[in-house]
Amino acid sequence: MRAGWWPGTIEAPLRYGTAGSEWPTAIAFDAEGNVYVAGTTNGAFAGYANQGTTDVFALAFDKRGLVQGAWQAGSSEYDRPAAIAAGVEGEVYVAGETSGSIVPGSAHQVARTCS
Repeated sequence: MRAGWWPGTIEAPLRYGTAGSEWPTAIAFDAEGNVYVAGTTNGAFAGYANQGTTDVFALAFDKRGLVQGAWQAGSSEYDRPAAIAAGVEGEVYVAGETSGSIVPGSAHQVARTCS
């Protein structure tokens, strides 16, 4: 991801991740120019623990490319997001697949604010 979203301009590369590896798979924008990225990680973002082989993550960036928050969730197996979307009231939706079991309401799998 690079800061500066207008054509013909490349600013300094923006790097943000875990001590493991991240694979971005989806990107979305909202009406204010914020950017949301979903992907898979085998690491753990600050405040989270990896739940299995790979977890799903979502990152929020403001229109300047500054990190606004991170969210991570998963099962004990492989988890992969296929899409991310930004709602009109600031909500973010992530859809994907898992090889494990998702238990609704469990601490590492509930929907949370990306912060």
